[in-house]
Amino acid sequence: GGTEELDSDISSLASASSLQVQYVDSDVSSLAALITTNDVYAQSIELSGIGYTGLQDPSLAQAWVTVDYSAANFQTPPSVVGTMVSYIETDPIMGIQLSGQPTKTSATFVFSDELPSSGYTLEVLSAV
Repeated sequence: GGTEELDSDISSLASASSLQVQYVDSDVSSLAALITTNDVYAQSIELSGIGYTGLQDPSLAQAWVTVDYSAANFQTPPSVVGTMVSYIETDPIMGIQLSGQPTKTSATFVFSDELPSSGYTLEVLSAV
């Protein structure tokens, strides 16, 4: 009697397992299909010289940058997000904000202040 009950338990587990695999396959397939409908363009822009207070000519300092992503060839304006990173450990954290609406080819970001060093990089993701 114990063997028959064990066989029954094993076959019900195998059946449940195959149903779970079908659900997982369906979930993964839908994610793969969704990913193919999105165009994402990633850029890393070195900000040396932009708003750097150590420039020989301080009048060149600025607290904004326009990012050109025309190479992505977007047909509509994308959603754009930017993150600033500095690899100089003493650099302060700088605030960054998208200024205005992105166009099909570019977006402008403003900084909370002039950049205190040339160690900053702007990481930008643009997606439709």
